[in-house]
Amino acid sequence: MKTIESLLAPENLRSVQGLELLARTTLQGMAVGQNPGKRLGAGQNLSQYRAYQPGDDIRLLDWKMYARSDKFFVREAELETNLSVRFILDASASMLHKDNNYTKIDYAKYLIATVAWLAQSQGDKLGLNILNENLFLEIQPRAGKRNFRKFLYELVQINPEASFRNSENAFYKNTRSKELIFYISDLYENNTEHFDFLKQLQSPRREIVVLHLLGENEKDFDFGDYSTFEDLETGERIQVDVSNYKKIYLENFNKNIDKIKSGLTELGMYYESVNMRLPVYEVVRMYLKKRMQG
Repeated sequence: MKTIESLLAPENLRSVQGLELLARTTLQGMAVGQNPGKRLGAGQNLSQYRAYQPGDDIRLLDWKMYARSDKFFVREAELETNLSVRFILDASASMLHKDNNYTKIDYAKYLIATVAWLAQSQGDKLGLNILNENLFLEIQPRAGKRNFRKFLYELVQINPEASFRNSENAFYKNTRSKELIFYISDLYENNTEHFDFLKQLQSPRREIVVLHLLGENEKDFDFGDYSTFEDLETGERIQVDVSNYKKIYLENFNKNIDKIKSGLTELGMYYESVNMRLPVYEVVRMYLKKRMQG
């Protein structure tokens, strides 16, 4: 069987078949729990009627409907509701930052495809939003393999550019169904775009998971002998004396991480900084373990 490393070739990450194969291979052998699914049967809240079929429990027959139509109908009720799992992906140019031979956007595609494969295999609805200054793409949450293929197709098409955009959209403000949101980004911002955007997403019906992608070279300020650094979103370049600047950088970097984590935790969101050197299956396993622990 091919190794995960061999599947991480760009042509696999940028093709639906390759990305699907990678996600499926990653999840093989992982012990994961099932989310409560939506099933129809006897329950308290009326959902719909359907024609009686041999073998149905006669206690579910609706005699008032029979009196009106002279036909037997069975009451069906929605006992539990599937999760709608929505992925919101930052597709700004800073996601082109590279570490360990692939970019943040490649790692994000791999991570999203893996979690999405798990969700769709459990019958959950999948939705996708891709955002940058020039793009707002939305796939409404739906279940089924056809939607999953469309989901992966849009995922592999992403070409990050420009800055992040705090997009206004009705779905951010209201939701009628229970929704699990995965927000995947490097959280690079000029002001407070990401934080403001995440506050818009808040709802009693939503659980929000923020996965903060970080290259190990960012965490350690390990860029070899390079002394010129470029802002991927603005194109601005600066000259840096690495030996003198490293200590200052690391202090500011760690303070910023602590600020982000505390701010999102106060909002009741799950925050995890994800080192891109960490295998995706470990990130998924870590999240599932914490989720089961409550």
